[in-house]
Amino acid sequence: MCIKCPPGYYCPSGGSDQIPCPRGTYNPRPGQADATDCVPCTIGYACTQAALIRPDVQCFVGFVCPVGSSNPQDPDNACPPGTFSQFRNLTDKSHCEICPERWACLRGTGGRYRPLLPCSSGHYCPAGTKYPTEHKCLAGSWSNRTNLASAEECFPCPRGWYCLAGASIPTGRCKPGYYCPLGTQLSTQFPCPPGSYSMKLGNSRVEDCLECPVGSYCPKATSKPRGCPE
Repeated sequence: MCIKCPPGYYCPSGGSDQIPCPRGTYNPRPGQADATDCVPCTIGYACTQAALIRPDVQCFVGFVCPVGSSNPQDPDNACPPGTFSQFRNLTDKSHCEICPERWACLRGTGGRYRPLLPCSSGHYCPAGTKYPTEHKCLAGSWSNRTNLASAEECFPCPRGWYCLAGASIPTGRCKPGYYCPLGTQLSTQFPCPPGSYSMKLGNSRVEDCLECPVGSYCPKATSKPRGCPE
């Protein structure tokens, strides 16, 4: 007695084997005889197992599932870094949206389990940012706030301090022998001029450098006057 081939399989003519439709396909109809009778998985879905009679998993948010997908979160079909999606029915990565400013989007961003990430303190995130520390506040500026959109939103480094790039707090006090006006980038950026000195931390003006005393000499960036030799 001949038995009709069940859904999810195909049965070649003259054979006794029921061959399951492979992953990425399904077959809702009985009595199919050839591998071409297996239907490519529907757009927006993945057929993750063999012998399916219908697609079994909807595409994950942050990924695209073109026709014939077998994985709802295939890394090759993830929304690229700097983009995201909140939909499950995308068919091409070009349909992913640009990550909004003030946020960062890793590969496959979207939905409650892969949310947009806030921009890190000491950094800013224009539209299309790929990770939270991609764009540093420029040297001479800092920020302890998250979700900045541009470098202009970083604070200028305060007087008497210096700020390296990406600083979430001012990096350090100005070194003795130097002064640090507003927006200083390095501790040694502004040396006390020749003929002056300063032993203090945190000078903010050139006027904070003192005149070299009689009997001593003071090269540029002197922190302690040097006595004249015998």
